[in-house]
Amino acid sequence: MKWFSHSEPSGSQHPPARPSLEQLEDRTVPTVIVGDFEGLGLYRFEDATGWKQLTGLHPTQVATDSRGDVVASFRDLGLFRFEDATGWQRLTTLIPDHLAIGGTTGALGTANGAVVGSFEGMGVYRFEDATGWKQITAFEADALSINARGDIAGDFFGNMLLRYRDVGGWQQLAPIRAESFQINDNGDVVGSFRNIGVWLFRDATGWNRLTSVEARSVSLNDNDDVVGDFEDFGVYRSLGGTTSFQQLTRDEVEESNESEHGPVHDNREIGITSDRNVVADFGNHSLDVFDSSGARRSIAPFDPQLLDVA
Repeated sequence: MKWFSHSEPSGSQHPPARPSLEQLEDRTVPTVIVGDFEGLGLYRFEDATGWKQLTGLHPTQVATDSRGDVVASFRDLGLFRFEDATGWQRLTTLIPDHLAIGGTTGALGTANGAVVGSFEGMGVYRFEDATGWKQITAFEADALSINARGDIAGDFFGNMLLRYRDVGGWQQLAPIRAESFQINDNGDVVGSFRNIGVWLFRDATGWNRLTSVEARSVSLNDNDDVVGDFEDFGVYRSLGGTTSFQQLTRDEVEESNESEHGPVHDNREIGITSDRNVVADFGNHSLDVFDSSGARRSIAPFDPQLLDVA
């Protein structure tokens, strides 16, 4: 399909990587964070480098993975992926309605550069370095998540949560809409469902309910640690997929549906890392992290318009 070209843009048609002109607060946090800050551009945080500006442009969507790769869509420019080795690369001139990035795969952590997007009138496509773009389904998704193996979780038709694997294809996980969900590298899926709470799906056990209270947003790491933002209750964390939750704060994260650069479709205002750190945007001019003990501190003196955590 000619619209999905695997090439780099020329001239000024891509978001340039620039040296940091304004420093955000640099604190050591074992995680990857990407955030779009008004007037500053798109920044990524990693342990080794702290905050680094990736571009002065503002994306309409952004996502990151545990390897530090970033995928972002830019109005009138298309969909781009940033990797440290190659910088910015345009994956397509089209802009998806929903996107996600997967990271690495294989026992040795071989990079596959997996990106998934749902494109209006075209369906869901997955990009991998070895194969380029491949149509996964002709149906459009309402939301997407992808892991390092290229497995995809998607909400379809407003009433169905599905999972895709190369071996076996599509599998229906739930016949109802997930208000928020995420797939981890094991293929486990956490979902928050209206009126019935937060549930965790594992192949060995199927669905297990973690709490009867629905969350506005949930996130999952590879240890099946779960974090959720619960309206009127605050932010809670569960370790190992258990029903025991620890309250981190009564504050609720900021829900972003619109930025100054367009509608926000896939913004993740809260996330949990492999080290059980929780990163959250509370909309109080501060981006905060809770460490494994529950201690809270600010890692940036600005709240981002767009945020993703890996």
